[in-house]
This record gives sequence, structure tokens and C-alpha cells, in this order.
Amino acid sequence: MALSALRVVVFGENNRLVYASVSDRLHANRIVRLTLALAAEGKSVRVLRHGRLESEFWSWGDDPILLGENGQLTDEMPAMGSFYLQLAQRQTTTSILFNPAQPILIDA
Repeated sequence: MALSALRVVVFGENNRLVYASVSDRLHANRIVRLTLALAAEGKSVRVLRHGRLESEFWSWGDDPILLGENGQLTDEMPAMGSFYLQLAQRQTTTSILFNPAQPILIDA
């Protein structure tokens, strides 16, 4: 699977990176990273473990930045999911401090 830039990933089967998702409870306790560039399937990709990142494509509000579906960052509470995971804090409207917190599991 090719990976897009600025998406949250975890290690899946065969130690390949896959998009993290709040609807997959198995992703709750896996180490998350943020892709920094596009990567073709089977190719290596640069990832961010923690730190400040800026993108002109972002327009963050004041709410915490959470994991959504399919590796998406969101500042809206997901309507469905098996856990919540705060990934970052807004620094400016176009920059974040990526510093993933501990997941909060939702009772099924």
C-alpha cells in the first residue's frame, strides 16, 4: 500500500506500515508515527516520532488534534471508534507539536 504524507501510521502485518484508525482497537497500543512524505508501496518513508511540524495545508482550531480514520489527523471528536488518541497540540493554525498521548479505550 502506498502511503500519503501527513498521515498517522502503525506497524501492521509483516512489519509494514499501515494507516492507524480509531476504529481498529488493535491500533490503540501500537506506536504511532506521522509520515513526512509520500512513499510508494514497499519503499521506505520518512516519519516523525515527535516534534513540531508545519504544513500550509492545515488550518487548525484550538481543539486537541486526534487520530481519526485511515491515518487522518482531526480536531473533531470521532463519532465512532474503539479508542481516542490525542496526537498533537496546535501551535499555530498551520503548525502542530506532534507528541502522542496514551490512548483512552472505549468500552465495547
